[in-house]
Amino acid sequence: MQPWASKRYDRGINNFKMTRRKQKPANRCVEQFSLVISLLVVCVFKTVLPKALDVDRILRRYKIIPDIIDEAPKFVMDVAYRNNVIVEMGNKLDPIDMKLVPKVKWPTKNGIFYTLLMVDPDIPVAVGKKPAQRQHWIVGNIPGWNFRRGETITGYMGPMSPKYEGLRRTTFLVYSQKKRINFTEPRYSSKDRKMRSKLKFNVRQFVEKYILTSHAVNFARNGWPILERPMAPKKDFNPPNFDSELLS
Repeated sequence: MQPWASKRYDRGINNFKMTRRKQKPANRCVEQFSLVISLLVVCVFKTVLPKALDVDRILRRYKIIPDIIDEAPKFVMDVAYRNNVIVEMGNKLDPIDMKLVPKVKWPTKNGIFYTLLMVDPDIPVAVGKKPAQRQHWIVGNIPGWNFRRGETITGYMGPMSPKYEGLRRTTFLVYSQKKRINFTEPRYSSKDRKMRSKLKFNVRQFVEKYILTSHAVNFARNGWPILERPMAPKKDFNPPNFDSELLS
């Protein structure tokens, strides 16, 4: 091989090696990006989907179905109180932490109005009779999720859980409306303490009356003390050791 040909050959080899070196970081970035996307997809399928599938099971476990509603709504709404107190599908909260109006949010569609309900289905009325439902908060004709722009029917009243009566299921429900509704329900302000009147409430009858569509749900269990077994009998009752599921 001629000397000039050898130099040209060596120069070509060097250029080829440099080109390959320059391409490596780019290829590595593409591979890393693809790996991140794959991991994200796996996380979505392993966390989000099972949570959606578990909603019905949780609602049935705590008898939200069938005590209040007949089937699981499509979404789980966000409910957050002060000091990072979050309602999380049946977690236990102190009533004092739920005293003030929470921040609420749910998936929305443009042009759709919503109705927000907060109820306590565990109000004892008489021995041998089914517990009553008490309305704690009702807001209708909500554009999107901003309840302050809606029509308040019942002003917010935090959970009222007397001592030694076990845990109660404070339940939040959101329904979509076909159109703006003329609600004919009696109005109660947040300071109104007409408990007997508020007990004359039934979620199913309300939903049927105004032709509402189930949209979102969330609930918390609250009572005094927070680790007390649901429906604890009396103050002087010495409970046995219940299994961990009841005390979880």
